[in-house]
Order: sequence, then C-alpha cells, then structure tokens
Amino acid sequence: MLRLVKRDTEAQHPSRFLAQFVKDVLQGYGIQKDHVLSIVTDNASNMVSMVKQLNERPREGSNTKEESAAEIQKQSGASHS
Repeated sequence: MLRLVKRDTEAQHPSRFLAQFVKDVLQGYGIQKDHVLSIVTDNASNMVSMVKQLNERPREGSNTKEESAAEIQKQSGASHS
C-alpha cells in the first residue's frame, strides 16, 4: 500500500470537492485513476459518493472543464486553515 497524501480537516467537504481533490493528487503524481485499486475511507456518505463520482466515465462529447478542488472549495464558501 502506498499513501500519497494525508489531509485532516476540521470541516466536512462535499463529495464533489473530495473527488476533485483525489483527481488533483493523482494528476500531480502522474497516476491515471484507472490504476488505483482501492481507496480506504470511513464510509461516510460523502466518501461513498466521492468514490462513485471517481468511477463515473465522462460522457462522450462532453467538453465541460473540470474545476480544481481549490475552486470548488472557494465556491462553497468554505475556508480552512
């Protein structure tokens, strides 16, 4: 098992933020998400939803820009130290 990053936060994050955060970390290490075998979570509903979002395939013809986790966090109005 290889742990790339550990991030503890006091606030809860929506699954959309978490999914993009994982994608950003994988991209930073040059890892394709299809090469990830498992993700260990605490089974909270936002974590379950995050994994479902990570497993979704982009729709054909979709050209929507992915936002970074920081952009999603800024939109939600959450600020964390």
